[in-house]
Amino acid sequence: MVSARPKTNVKGGGLHAGTRGSPADASSLGHGTRQLDCERRAYSAARQVSGVPCGTCAVQVLESERTMSAIKILIVDDSAAFRRRVREILALEPDIAVAGEAADGREALHKARQIKPNLVLMDVRMPGMNGIDATRQLKCEMTGIQVIIMTMHDLKEYREAATASGASGYVVKRRLTEALLPTIRSVCQGQEQCYAVRV
Repeated sequence: MVSARPKTNVKGGGLHAGTRGSPADASSLGHGTRQLDCERRAYSAARQVSGVPCGTCAVQVLESERTMSAIKILIVDDSAAFRRRVREILALEPDIAVAGEAADGREALHKARQIKPNLVLMDVRMPGMNGIDATRQLKCEMTGIQVIIMTMHDLKEYREAATASGASGYVVKRRLTEALLPTIRSVCQGQEQCYAVRV
């Protein structure tokens, strides 16, 4: 007796090994596909009843919830390359969300009024309105907003101006990688003095 030669069929987007001319196998495969479809529909229905979305919607909701619960930060610097560097440092922090960017003090005021950040990372020397004046204005307009001054120079007059404007932190850009996150954490924990990170 010669046994039937197995053959590989493509069905339903996958490879299925079967026996040539076997109606029982085709029927079994169809039943399995229908059962899988039923299980998927039941799973989706259960998720919807419980209020938990499925698939892409779930990812979008999680991202939205993260943004709502995270520390919202506005980055202000006239260098796009520097703003990008700050974004890269903050990108892996699950409780921090960069809500916007600005290139000078006036734009910072406009963006802050729109997005209402918890914290502003503010450069000092920028065209138009500088960071010290912008910080002073922000602190007058928005109760509870925190500002960390970022500068290339660890100078006494800069630190004093930052403190007088109402800034809560002070970071030297050359030490940004190791200093920025600890300063953000300190400020967000309610420490109200200005931290000068020395070179």
